[in-house]
Amino acid sequence: MLAAAPTPASLKCYSAFVQADEELLILEGVDMFGMGNWAAVAEHVGTKGAADCQQHYTSVYINSPAFPEPTPLASMANVNQLQVRYFCAIPDNAGQHLG
Repeated sequence: MLAAAPTPASLKCYSAFVQADEELLILEGVDMFGMGNWAAVAEHVGTKGAADCQQHYTSVYINSPAFPEPTPLASMANVNQLQVRYFCAIPDNAGQHLG
């Protein structure tokens, strides 16, 4: 029996720990509550704790070698960046609030 194809929301784009739908919720939470208000961000995400959200955001966005752009997982290497942004629900202005 073949496994079902992953849905865009279940893809893991920048971390093996965070799915695409959670990625969007983390970014929305940071935008809504501010970077550093990790308890509120975690509550917004609903499936991750405050420390998890902070660690993910810091490692994927702040410490990205391509800052302010995140670096996709190796499994996403053959997907062009427009497709990554679409499937991972990353808005075009992600990271601009940091500059």
